[in-house]
Amino acid sequence: MALLKDGQARIRDDVTLLQDGQARLQDDMALLKDGQARIRDDMALLKGGHARNVAERQAVLIAEDLGLEYVRTLNFEDITNMVHTHDTSDLGANDLRSFRLADLILEAKDRAGATCSVAVEISFTVNGRDTRRALRNAEYLRRFTGQQACAVVAGVHVDERIREHIAAGEVFWYRLDRNSLEVA
Repeated sequence: MALLKDGQARIRDDVTLLQDGQARLQDDMALLKDGQARIRDDMALLKGGHARNVAERQAVLIAEDLGLEYVRTLNFEDITNMVHTHDTSDLGANDLRSFRLADLILEAKDRAGATCSVAVEISFTVNGRDTRRALRNAEYLRRFTGQQACAVVAGVHVDERIREHIAAGEVFWYRLDRNSLEVA
């Protein structure tokens, strides 16, 4: 009986050790999952930023693909001055801030020589949020300039849920070639 009790005590100790090890393993797995999520989020920022750099370098091509002649890229100061010189009292502060921080705003000319604007939202994978921003920014550009404005989304991939907007001509998709994203 004493040997049996001693064996049971050792088994209980081993089970306790096993449970402790399992708890540590679960804690380590949770840390690993958190680390992976941070890496995934950081990679998304890097991919998006790199896609933006490439799209900025290809501004002339974006305009040409729309049948326009590139004139210039508006900078933050240009966009901010545009907002400050117009009545924006009916527009939300967050929307105006987002507009001022637009990914890319181009000035171009159409075939007849008329000035028009191009609002470009850029992501590695273009989605509904990018589409809504591009459409909103194009509308603000029409309002502020009184001229034609085009909405463009630029990226390597496109979320299937926005294909209908592209097919309907509401927004133009400028596909960034994967090769242009390679670091030389």
